Amino acid sequence: MKKKISVYSPPNINPFEKQVDVESLRRNTTRDLVVRINKVPTGVNLDNPDPCHPFMGKDGNWYKIIAPKSAYNCYLFAMGWIINAPNTGYGIPGFMTGKTPQNSEDFLNFIADDLAAVGRKTYELYHSNEIPETLPPASPNTYWVKVYFKNIEDLTTYHISRKDEVSGRWIHKLGWTAPCKVICENLEFGQLTGELLDLYPHLREVVEKIPKQYLDCYLKNINLPPVLGITRSRWESRDNAPYFAYNPVTNPDKFIEYHPGWVLRIDK
Repeated sequence: MKKKISVYSPPNINPFEKQVDVESLRRNTTRDLVVRINKVPTGVNLDNPDPCHPFMGKDGNWYKIIAPKSAYNCYLFAMGWIINAPNTGYGIPGFMTGKTPQNSEDFLNFIADDLAAVGRKTYELYHSNEIPETLPPASPNTYWVKVYFKNIEDLTTYHISRKDEVSGRWIHKLGWTAPCKVICENLEFGQLTGELLDLYPHLREVVEKIPKQYLDCYLKNINLPPVLGITRSRWESRDNAPYFAYNPVTNPDKFIEYHPGWVLRIDK
């Protein structure tokens, strides 16, 4: 029987006064985020895969994400830290040492500091326009992490994903409430009806444009008029690819393109 993944819930304290329990964090670190499945899953559309469902690895085998849904934001998921602590100040680069990023370079330094606090290291680093389309394989017990920004001056809009070395895919977590997903690349745009959006709920995060009133109706399970969106996608295969996301809070009228700022290799 597979060991149950435990979740660290920090004390309910002011985020500016928090004391990080390093030993608990070290114990609540997992490598087991993705597992191979032994048969081809049903209901997978290879012309438009759902990133929340089982996915095909670069080796042709099928995998699924087994990480707990509500115990991470994007940073904690990328680091493998199992912490259920939304709105507490946890889960931002520098939280282990009580720092807040003030510029883009801080992100790299603070990630390294956070990892060092629990005995983990950072290794190779690729800057934005130096990231190869295909990264070299990570050394044993390490993996690649990608840090994205809306732009290098806007530190309020960033995202972090990790490359699963078993399946060869990039996986990530959007905030505290969304499920863990494999990243998809958009290939074609076209008209989508409300019925298609019901079949592929992930499309609301990667459409070219969904006005806010459409999203509100969709979340209430009301049929939508046709909207322009993704009609074909595939699992991301390029290591230097950007990420597109629809965020109804920060940008309700269009998708956001997150440009890869750095890729670095870290300890598991």
